[in-house]
Amino acid sequence: MEFAKISEVQTLPNTSKAIFITFDLDWCIDPIFEYTLDLIEKYSVKKATFFVTHYTDLLRYLRKNNNMELGIHPNFNHLLQGEKKKKENNFKEVLDFYKEIVPEAVSVRTHSLTMSSIIINYLKEINLRLECSLFIPFDSNIILTPYNYLGIKKVPYYCGDFYLLANNNFKTGKRELLFRLLDYDGLKVFNFHPIHIFLNTDNIERYRQAKLYSDNYGLVKKYVNNSKYGIKDFFVDLIREVKSDYLQKS
Repeated sequence: MEFAKISEVQTLPNTSKAIFITFDLDWCIDPIFEYTLDLIEKYSVKKATFFVTHYTDLLRYLRKNNNMELGIHPNFNHLLQGEKKKKENNFKEVLDFYKEIVPEAVSVRTHSLTMSSIIINYLKEINLRLECSLFIPFDSNIILTPYNYLGIKKVPYYCGDFYLLANNNFKTGKRELLFRLLDYDGLKVFNFHPIHIFLNTDNIERYRQAKLYSDNYGLVKKYVNNSKYGIKDFFVDLIREVKSDYLQKS
């Protein structure tokens, strides 16, 4: 197995042999983002895709590495909830706002996984070719593969940190979970949030409390979990397993 970027879905001869590590940057101030980047470097994650929610100088750092890829992570929730903003008052303005932050982006995963055929048609107009907003969990027993829809490549994902927390997946056995995920025959796209990696989130309530102080690093770090198995532990174990046994077997 090898690490791959989402854009490489279009060129890899067998996507089931690749591991796609992706990150959504919601509620991610720079110190928390840097924490995840340090782990990526420490454990030699060679390729990854970041779905961007806001501008930060750290994007310039990522752009220097051709193995790190930037997509966008637009949020349409204020439109769905009927909230007014000075800007972004329709879906095109939302997408344009994020595309201005990452003009080179070719991939998109939307906040709350919002998608429609109307949105897809505009994605093509602004050169977004890969859409990653479909989540079908690994325990659905459905084998995933990329597919074409309305002229765009749909890239579903099967494992996300929020799903693992909401379904208490860690209680079924950590290594059993890893083996199940890596022995899966389909497309293996993982979705992480740096805030969950930083907190080593072990339950949703910890995250909800920390989220109240998401702009204050000093307060957020008081909620870091140091005693129970959490998302950071799972992330590190996943990378270690891919780089050891599974890389040798494939």
